[in-house]
Amino acid sequence: MGQYAEARKHFAKAIEAAPTSANKGQALRSMAMSYAFESNCKEAAKYESQLYEMNLAAKDFYNAGEIANELARVCIESGDFDTAQKWYQTGHDAGLREPGLKPDRADLWEFRWEHAQARLAARRGKKEDAQKHTAAAKAILDKGANPIKRVSFPT
Repeated sequence: MGQYAEARKHFAKAIEAAPTSANKGQALRSMAMSYAFESNCKEAAKYESQLYEMNLAAKDFYNAGEIANELARVCIESGDFDTAQKWYQTGHDAGLREPGLKPDRADLWEFRWEHAQARLAARRGKKEDAQKHTAAAKAILDKGANPIKRVSFPT
């Protein structure tokens, strides 16, 4: 309905009254997404960064990385490429901290990082850099450890 300011009043109450960390996380994410729909990276970051920190504190490095990447996508779509790059790097680094990280999961984080750098370079008009990172992303996919990601990369 596009009534983001009104929704945020309710999200703020949900954040304050959340009985569990999962409930608080859900409310923080909803608040962040209300700003994402308005292409407001800076305000979305205030809430997603809290959720990122909650996941780090719980040693849930995979989901911390997922949240960081989600925020990076909000920022890249908002035109804030520097903040997007920071959060993509943060997500990559967090994901790689997962205990007992298997090679296919490491490849997934490496693929995401190269793919993100390619998108950022393209948005910045740096064609050669975009092509370099695209080739690196494809090389990771060609290893075959993450066939589901093949749909992200046209042949």
